[in-house]
Amino acid sequence: RYNLQPLPALIFSHAGGFSDCSNFTGSSLDSLCSFFAMRGFVTYKIEYRRGLIKDPNSKYTSIQQLIAMYRSTQDLRGAIRSVVKFQRNHIALNLPFQIDTTKIFLAGASAGAVISLNVAYFRKQEMVDSAFPIVSGSAQFKTVLGPINANFYYGEATITLKEKIKGVLSLWGGVYIPMSYENKKADFFTSTDSLDNPPLIGFHGLQDAVFPLSGKAKKRI
Repeated sequence: RYNLQPLPALIFSHAGGFSDCSNFTGSSLDSLCSFFAMRGFVTYKIEYRRGLIKDPNSKYTSIQQLIAMYRSTQDLRGAIRSVVKFQRNHIALNLPFQIDTTKIFLAGASAGAVISLNVAYFRKQEMVDSAFPIVSGSAQFKTVLGPINANFYYGEATITLKEKIKGVLSLWGGVYIPMSYENKKADFFTSTDSLDNPPLIGFHGLQDAVFPLSGKAKKRI
């Protein structure tokens, strides 16, 4: 019986380039969630705020993409805290399952993977601020949109993520690193606390038509 032992949680963020909703990749995401649910995870498929990617009057990517990335980071962090709070508030109820709030895993595809990686490895507001630069004299993202731990979710900002995220599954995701760390990327994530950077597993298929592997990379694989 699942209610006899707390289960790990997996929170999955969908793809869609920060512009499309979860219905865009609904069937594949449902299959992945079912795959992990059958293996003992309590799975969540979350929605997040999006933005207009292309400026209709030009060929350039609009600021809405960066805004959407920042807001989606707020949303996933809020979702994690909400899962933790729900478990704390309802632990005495006769639910069909209980969640181990010290074993939360993040997963995502494409844009969803970017969100998961940002949440897992940008541990503090200062790291996010440096990865989302602004034009000198302009207001910072946190000033306009609120901090990354904005307190407008079910799970309050007082709930910390430290020691809760145990791993990340990335499907075609990456993270932004400040230009000042261009030649020392690992330094941006360096920490004396072993819990700060959870384990990561990433997948990139040989038949990937979006980001095809080079001939040399195929030989190494």
